[in-house]
Amino acid sequence: MDVETYKQDEKQMFLNHTLTATNDEYATKYLQGFLSGNMVESMAFLKAINEYGETCLDVGSSYGAQYFGLKKFYPNIKWTGCEISQQYIDRFKNLLEEGENAEVFLISDYKDLSSIPDNSYDVVTSRSMLCHYTPENAFKIIDEMLRIAKKAVVIKFYCLPTDNDDRYVEGFGNMTDRGYFVYWSKLKWDEYIKDKKVKEYEKKEVIVIEK
Repeated sequence: MDVETYKQDEKQMFLNHTLTATNDEYATKYLQGFLSGNMVESMAFLKAINEYGETCLDVGSSYGAQYFGLKKFYPNIKWTGCEISQQYIDRFKNLLEEGENAEVFLISDYKDLSSIPDNSYDVVTSRSMLCHYTPENAFKIIDEMLRIAKKAVVIKFYCLPTDNDDRYVEGFGNMTDRGYFVYWSKLKWDEYIKDKKVKEYEKKEVIVIEK
């Protein structure tokens, strides 16, 4: 599938991605990495959340890797997740221990979080989700996250800009087994953040945009 076709049907492509067995296996491995504390960028991600507040909304919460990581290392953070895949929500709930009642809710589209009021959470996060969207739509999602956040947005920047050309390309290499992947152009990213207060952590992979 070329990028122009992908732009027209990103939501369906993303839903297809969440339901693959390969991605299922990857999400489980990712969860284990969060819990081990051995993934340097994972710890940077959790530390950034802890730095900015006590309440957190995780956009694209998957199996709840962030929840379990915070529970282990920063248990005072109140976490809420949202997902477009009921499969992921069900899997997450099955991983909870008896008596745990972590909040996670189903949404229809990450680009439309209008049901969530402004400034609802200290920090709003997203990890490994934005790389499946072209910049035009990913930036809409980040805009919504900024609207909802009181203090900051924290994202894991898998879609590292490739060069200074004003283009983006479909992903190849070791990311393709995790679903369709889009490399953003550096020009598009630099233009988006030019008026924003941005901090970079762990080789620029963890990004904080402050309110």
